Amino acid sequence: MNKKMKKFLSFISSLKVAIFLLILIAIYIVIGTMLPQHGTQELYEQRYPTISSIIITLHLDKAYSSPIFFSAHLSFCHQSHILYNIKPQRTIPCGKEVILSDLRRKG
Repeated sequence: MNKKMKKFLSFISSLKVAIFLLILIAIYIVIGTMLPQHGTQELYEQRYPTISSIIITLHLDKAYSSPIFFSAHLSFCHQSHILYNIKPQRTIPCGKEVILSDLRRKG
């Protein structure tokens, strides 16, 4: 792997990214709980005249099925699984291999 890819994988697997995704998911859950879901545009314009365009644009009227919520949820839930399969695996010697390697060092 090249240096840029290693840096990218290191960033994605960082705790900061995981915490950011959890916070994003929590925000969407709170918004989905507070706002009526799957309402008409008129409903949001009537109840929330100043932020109705933001609600519609960010799909907050469909918080649990919005692309942002889905992407954050998918990224967080599958982050470790995907990274485990991408990063090169290190084999851990066990059993007979350990004994042979110890004998080689001593002998």
